[in-house]
Amino acid sequence: MSEPQTLQARIRALETLPDRVTRLWLLPSAGQWPLWQPGQYLEIGLDDNTWLPFSIASLAGGDTLELHVQLQPQSDNSQRLQEKLSIGEMLTVRLPGGRCVLEGPDRPLTLIAGGTGFAQVKTMLEYCLKQGWQSRLDFYWGGQHPHSLYLLPLVAQWARQHENLHIHPVVELGDEGWKGRLGRVTEALATDIDDARDLEVIASGSPAMVYAIEDFLLERGLSIGQMRSDVHDYAPREVNPPGQSSGD
Repeated sequence: MSEPQTLQARIRALETLPDRVTRLWLLPSAGQWPLWQPGQYLEIGLDDNTWLPFSIASLAGGDTLELHVQLQPQSDNSQRLQEKLSIGEMLTVRLPGGRCVLEGPDRPLTLIAGGTGFAQVKTMLEYCLKQGWQSRLDFYWGGQHPHSLYLLPLVAQWARQHENLHIHPVVELGDEGWKGRLGRVTEALATDIDDARDLEVIASGSPAMVYAIEDFLLERGLSIGQMRSDVHDYAPREVNPPGQSSGD
């Protein structure tokens, strides 16, 4: 993997999406972007000691880099970043980071995201579809409300164009127009998966969500190593998950 580089980037374009999400495209102020792999992230520097990580939502090799930034009203750092989000603004960024990447041959995958965890999964799906993968791709996207799945029409379009892509949108609170599932992602997985021994899973979301999914899948036969997530690096568990021994 490439070593992280720090550089200046300019906001080229912005799009306001539902659920307080801003989609932005960055251009490097000079030269080209360092290469990144599908699933890696970028950090935005607010000052010398404060860096905020965001999954890169576009494939490497283009002029622009895409991010999905959700405003967190209770976070001072989120508010500070929002004040910088205007076209032409310069940001200090550092990339690439993260070990949870998609690589290797065409094979079945189960991808799971909560909220803006979709940014990481988006890049992976785009990579698979661009490479012409034929294996089954299952994507579970969970949120609190339908508008939490802020780019669902885009994913639905991909599924119509690629018969091997199966999407499973799940929200906790639906509305009259909602045609997807109600509940939590773990409940949808429990309905769909009886035996997880042959799954390869990548999950992107909060530690609580990721570990709830991991615990469920381990109970259904998944082995440690078959599920990957950045959560394992930045919020590791201090105890062994169900059914797994420490080896002592």
